[in-house]
Amino acid sequence: MGAFGVKARYVIDEQGRRTIPYASDAAIPAYEWLNRLYREGILDPNFVTNSTSDFRNLFLADRVGMVTYWDAWVGLFNATRLNEDPGTEFRAVGIPGPSGPNGERILRRGDPSVWAIPANASNVEGAKKFLEFWHTEPGIILGSVGVKGHDYIINDDGRLELTPIGREHNLDHGVPRWYNTRVEPPFGYLPGVKEAEAYVNLYASLELSTADWPRAERIVNDYAFRAITGELSAAEAVRRIRDELLRARLIDY
Repeated sequence: MGAFGVKARYVIDEQGRRTIPYASDAAIPAYEWLNRLYREGILDPNFVTNSTSDFRNLFLADRVGMVTYWDAWVGLFNATRLNEDPGTEFRAVGIPGPSGPNGERILRRGDPSVWAIPANASNVEGAKKFLEFWHTEPGIILGSVGVKGHDYIINDDGRLELTPIGREHNLDHGVPRWYNTRVEPPFGYLPGVKEAEAYVNLYASLELSTADWPRAERIVNDYAFRAITGELSAAEAVRRIRDELLRARLIDY
């Protein structure tokens, strides 16, 4: 989609009007191109039903050549294969994506996330203490390296050493990427992840979901998949997406 200048999810103009570029005429040639890949057998025919674990396994087994996924998974893919076979020639790398009509690249970055404590939570103070701990060095080590004595040990000189289980877990117990620049990862960064992250920082912008996005997404995906598989022409699929979104008041134009 980025090659055609089409951004994911919502775009909101200065007047606050919402539109979804995947439902615009600009997306038609993108759907046509994806349909061509599908017809020629280049796009995995099971792309509609594959789960994330399915396509991860396909990629790790060299049965697909490219996937779209989080930058952190460049390092996790590499670490998984290297743990299984230190001599493997498998290498996952991040790529910047194609240039669009105006020469810019559009990568997906996802939504900003936020921790929230419900007003009626039974232990608000406990939740606050957890959040504070999660952002300390011990909390980050727990989220990345894992549990002391299980995933890692501490040598006499104070250095951390991964256990066989810890190596299998690939430094990911909920925090595959360290988010505190004041705390240095004790084992460095997983192979390829810093280069992939650099592309995200250069070319990605935040997406806007809004509370309506889950409803809109079902409509977009339904007709987008029909266009890609050839059940509908790309132009007809876009028309139906736009019509349904307008009727449901999920876009303004």
